[in-house]
Amino acid sequence: MLLPIFLGKKYSYSYEQETDSYLLHDNSYRSYVYLQGSNAGIFKKEIARIGELPEPEYKT
Repeated sequence: MLLPIFLGKKYSYSYEQETDSYLLHDNSYRSYVYLQGSNAGIFKKEIARIGELPEPEYKT
């Protein structure tokens, strides 16, 4: 079962608990990638780092 984690204007991603995998996709589902194994681990670490990044100089 995919749990929606992030829903953006153009792109979103979901998490599947059973396989510890992620589905990244555009909101029209024309383009997507399924991350498993070490790729899912790298993605999880990078997502956790987002909160530690400095504020952008110019916000849009």
